[in-house]
Amino acid sequence: MRLAPIDIVNKKFGRSIRGLHPSEVADFQTEAAATMEELLLENAHLRESVNSLNQQVTRYSRIEETLQNTL
Repeated sequence: MRLAPIDIVNKKFGRSIRGLHPSEVADFQTEAAATMEELLLENAHLRESVNSLNQQVTRYSRIEETLQNTL
């Protein structure tokens, strides 16, 4: 199962006598979800850049091949 930022925010924890502070857990969840969202967006942007650069390399390789055949 892939974890999404919204899964972090919506995660509920059980309580115990010596449990954690709910506000600290909620603050951490919010911060973790925001960081994860940033990383996911950056990853998507980098994937787009890689695809674009791969297309350019392919294009230039074809041009190079054409020039080699011409010579």
